[in-house]
Amino acid sequence: MRTPTNLESKTRKLILRNNILLILLVASIGFITYNQYFQQNDILYAKGIVIFDEQGKERILIGAPVPKTKHRIRDNYDKAMEAWEDEFGPEYKEWYKEYSHKNYGMLILDENGYDRLAIGSPTPDPNIGKRLGSATGIEINDEQGFERSGYGLMKVNGKNRIVLGLDNDNGTEGMSLILSDEGNTGLFLKNKYGKIFLGKTEDKNYYTNEFPFKGFMIENDSLQQEFKYNVLKKKE
Repeated sequence: MRTPTNLESKTRKLILRNNILLILLVASIGFITYNQYFQQNDILYAKGIVIFDEQGKERILIGAPVPKTKHRIRDNYDKAMEAWEDEFGPEYKEWYKEYSHKNYGMLILDENGYDRLAIGSPTPDPNIGKRLGSATGIEINDEQGFERSGYGLMKVNGKNRIVLGLDNDNGTEGMSLILSDEGNTGLFLKNKYGKIFLGKTEDKNYYTNEFPFKGFMIENDSLQQEFKYNVLKKKE
């Protein structure tokens, strides 16, 4: 067996050393490039994000739309019927199919899978019926998934409406502050005993039984006029 000469041995050591230096150089360049990239591009790109709680339940959903999950009641027709059908009767099965459950933004669920807070554009329809138009804003629901408060911008028949609402325990309107491009503006209060409206309306609307209207109206639970003061009518 031939023994390597002193020159060959030195050559091999030199080649090995150079290879090690080359590897270190490439690794250093890669590390610097990687570090600079993430310093300059600290943005996370994703179609959706799901955050779980300690029990492994989906609790915070982010996306456009937010991801569908097994835990969310609004994503499961059978669970939704179990939760709300008794409240609204058998017709609810068909009504519910027409509702929009999508949320482009962020949605927070509780431990039972009910929507509790929705922020986005659009936000989901309430569990009691379809909105008149797509809404941009924030919705706050109770522990049974009924909307109890919200603030949003909604386009209806090509015109914008801004509404700040507080709802009754069944999700129906309790108190609303309304400003619309249609000219209907005011404060509206309603419960099982009747309703009160203070403001003005320009055309057919949900708040008064006549238009144009500018003044104060109170109606009892049978929607019979109890008191009404319309400045516009008085001037006539």
